[in-house]
Amino acid sequence: MITGFWIGSEYGFKGERWDYAFDLLDDGKYNRRIRTKEEAWKIEEGTWNYDGSIHFKPTGNPIGPTGYSTYLINRFEDCRSILVIRPIIFATPNLPIILYRDFISTFEAEQSSTEQGGAHRSLTAPGGR
Repeated sequence: MITGFWIGSEYGFKGERWDYAFDLLDDGKYNRRIRTKEEAWKIEEGTWNYDGSIHFKPTGNPIGPTGYSTYLINRFEDCRSILVIRPIIFATPNLPIILYRDFISTFEAEQSSTEQGGAHRSLTAPGGR
């Protein structure tokens, strides 16, 4: 199943980077966050469903595509830890986004860390890359 907490990045052909964090909850709700290096997180909430593709129905204005084709990679002893998604949009190039399963909700971790006055968890790779 694809419920859970997923994080990853997408890179443009000019070197741009977008960070993604998806919390896909069992009850059909989701939190989606997207940011660039220069911007703060854009947060979206709503409901989602899965029929071979992920479809988001945001409660407000969408911050990104509302449909993604999915490719769940069942490796690493069938723990389903890698999810490849591609926006369902008419664009060239339409590059896939590789997400990996995060076993702690990035949204919950950031919320509790912010509430405690600490630094929030970052999606930046070790070494600041």
